[in-house]
Amino acid sequence: MTFEIEGQEVTTHEDFHKHLKETFQFHDWYGENWNAYFELMIDLDWHQFTGIFIVIKDAEHLLHHDNESKNTFFRTQNLIATTWATGKQINENLSNQSMPFYTLMISNDRHFTKQLPLLRSE
Repeated sequence: MTFEIEGQEVTTHEDFHKHLKETFQFHDWYGENWNAYFELMIDLDWHQFTGIFIVIKDAEHLLHHDNESKNTFFRTQNLIATTWATGKQINENLSNQSMPFYTLMISNDRHFTKQLPLLRSE
């Protein structure tokens, strides 16, 4: 399943969680914080996905007004992708089967890649 996010529409922490709740059809009880985002993104069994591909257009604008949230987003996406790739046990009640999970960031700003943190799997 492919999901698109317009970076220009998601420049603050609040924008991010509101937009993602709508995009991924998160439950009404979604806590709109990073822990809740992580937990829902690794437990998508209520959707019948065989893989997730997130495309972020104008990515240089994503969380532009909140650098702390931007860094948390990158770390969280990396952790989500690693979790899905390995299919590892999250806790005693939740384990994942391996599933492709990708995030593609598209930007016209040639300096954008210099702003990205180096991500690696643990």
